[in-house]
Amino acid sequence: MRKKLTILYIEDSKTDVDLVYSRFLSEGFSCQITRVDTQEAFKEQLTKGPYDLILADYYLPLFDGLSALFITKEANVKIPFIFVTGILSEEKLVESLKNGATDYVSKNRLDRLAPVVERALKEVDDAKKRTEAEAMVKRMAYYDTTTSLPNRNSLETRIDEVVVASMRAGEKMSLLLINIERFREVNQALGYNLGDQLLMQVGKRLAVFSQDMLSRVGGDEFSLVLPKTAEDGATQVAEKILAGMEEPFQIGQIPISLDVNIGISCFPDHGTTAKSLIQQAEVAMYLSRETHDGYQVYSFDQDRHSPFRIGLMGEMRSAIDRGEMFLAYQPKVRLQTKTVVGVEGLIRWRHREHGILSPNQFIPVSERTGLVRHIAQWSLSTALRQCRAWYQADLKVPVAVNFSARNLFDKSLIVYIHDLIARAGIPPSLLEIEITESHMIENLPRSLNFLKELKQSGVRLCLDDFGTGYAQMGYMKELPVDDVKIDRSFIIAMKENAKDRIIVRSIIDLAHALGHQVIAEGVEDPVILERLTEMGCDVAQGHYICAPLPLEEVNPWLMTSPWKLEGVTTRNGL
Repeated sequence: MRKKLTILYIEDSKTDVDLVYSRFLSEGFSCQITRVDTQEAFKEQLTKGPYDLILADYYLPLFDGLSALFITKEANVKIPFIFVTGILSEEKLVESLKNGATDYVSKNRLDRLAPVVERALKEVDDAKKRTEAEAMVKRMAYYDTTTSLPNRNSLETRIDEVVVASMRAGEKMSLLLINIERFREVNQALGYNLGDQLLMQVGKRLAVFSQDMLSRVGGDEFSLVLPKTAEDGATQVAEKILAGMEEPFQIGQIPISLDVNIGISCFPDHGTTAKSLIQQAEVAMYLSRETHDGYQVYSFDQDRHSPFRIGLMGEMRSAIDRGEMFLAYQPKVRLQTKTVVGVEGLIRWRHREHGILSPNQFIPVSERTGLVRHIAQWSLSTALRQCRAWYQADLKVPVAVNFSARNLFDKSLIVYIHDLIARAGIPPSLLEIEITESHMIENLPRSLNFLKELKQSGVRLCLDDFGTGYAQMGYMKELPVDDVKIDRSFIIAMKENAKDRIIVRSIIDLAHALGHQVIAEGVEDPVILERLTEMGCDVAQGHYICAPLPLEEVNPWLMTSPWKLEGVTTRNGL
C-alpha cells in the first residue's frame, strides 16, 4: 500500500463514494472515507479531524462545494481540497481555483484522481518541510543550540531595546561579558559532548542572576544585560558571579573548576548602542584577563585599541595609493563535480609596521570615514582586472568581492560597477558581490531596493554568513540573490556537534527550496567535505581545499591542484 488516507467527502451519492473508494484501492491506497452531505455535518466533521484531504461534489441538493471551500478557509484547515464532480464550466472552475481549491477531477475521469491526490499531498508535505526549516533557521539565528540561551543576535536586539527604555526613563543600564578562562583546553580534554554539558551547567548557574537577560555570545562567552543598573550595581553583580563560580562543576565523576573574566560597560557613560557597548565590554574583559582581577569596568584611558584604529585611519588612503592593499584569492569548488567554479577576492593590507592585516582590523575603521567607498572601488576594479585577464586567456573564473555595510546604500557604486564591466568587456555574471546577512537586515527595505538595482547590472549576488543575522523570513523569498553562504561557525562545529549538522542540512534544504545555490565556507578537513557533499551542498571553500592565495600563487595552484577548473579540459591557457 502506498499510503493510508483519511478523507472527508462531501457527496450525496453513496454510489459515487464507493466508486472513488474502489479507485483508491486499485491505485494501491488504503483509505477511510467519511461522507457528509449537509453544511452542518461538514462543519461538525471538520472539528473531528484530522483529515488528509477533502473531496467535494460541486452540486448537492442541500449544499454546494464552493460553500464548503469557504468554510474550510474560515476554519483555517490547510489540507488539499479537490472537487470530484460532473462537468464544471470554465467560469466555475476558475472561481473555485481562485478561492483556494487544489484541483478538479471529473467523475468521468476517476483515473486522474490518484495522481492528482498524490501531487497535492506532496505539495502539502513540501510546504510543511519548508515551514519546519524556516522555524529551525529562525531559532538558530536567535538562540544558541547548545544551551538554548539567546545568542549574540538576540543580545544586540535586547540591548537596543533596553537602551531605548533607559533613555525614555532617564535611567542607566549595564552590560557584563563573561569569559570562561581556558575553556578550550577543558573542552579538548573532556571531549565536545561533555564540554557541551559543562556549558549548560555554566548557563544554569549564571541564570540565577537574570534568566531573561542572559545570553551565550560565543564559544566561551556569556553576557548579562542589567536594566536600571549603574556601574556600582554592575560591579556588585560581577562579584557575586565570581563567588558563585568558585564551587566546582560536576561532569560525571569529574569535578571541574573554572575561572571567569568579566568586562563591564555602562549606558550612557561608555556607549549608546548595542555595538558600542559590546565593543567596550570586550575591551574591559580582555583587560580583566590580562590583569587577573576577575572583572574590569571599561575606561577610555585603558582602551589601547583606539590609538591603533586612529593610526590606521590616517594611513589607509596612502596605503591604497602605495599599493599596500592586495586581494588574496580563495578557490571555490563544486562538490558534485570536484571542479573549481570561481574564487573569492579577500582584501588584505600589507602594513609596513604591523604585517598582513585582515579586513576585520581595518574595514570597520574605513566605515567611519569616506574611505569605505574608495576601498570598495579599489576591490571591484582589482577583481575585474584579474577576471578580465583570465577571460582573455579563455578562462571563465568568476570572482566574488565583499561589500561592507556602508556600501549597501551607496548608489554610486552601482553606476561604478556598470562602467567597470563595460570597460572590461566581460560577462557581468563573472562578478559576484557578497553581502553579509547581518549588515543587510539592519535596513531590510532599503537593502532590498539596493540589491534589486544591483542585480539589474547582471552581476551575481551572494548572501554571506547566513545564519548569523536572520531577521524576517518573508524577505528571503524576495531577495534577488543567487547564492547563500553558510557561516563558517556552523560548518566548523558540524563535525562534532549533531545539532549543527541538523542546522546545516536545514539551511541547505531551505535555500534549495527558495532556488538558491548553497556555498559552505570554513571547510577544514575531508570529513566535513564529505558530509556536505552527502547533504547536497553545492559549493565549498576552506583551507582543506585551498587557503587564500596572493595573485602570484593562484595560477600555479590552478595548474597543479587536483581540482580542475569547471568547463576547462586543458590548463594551457594559464
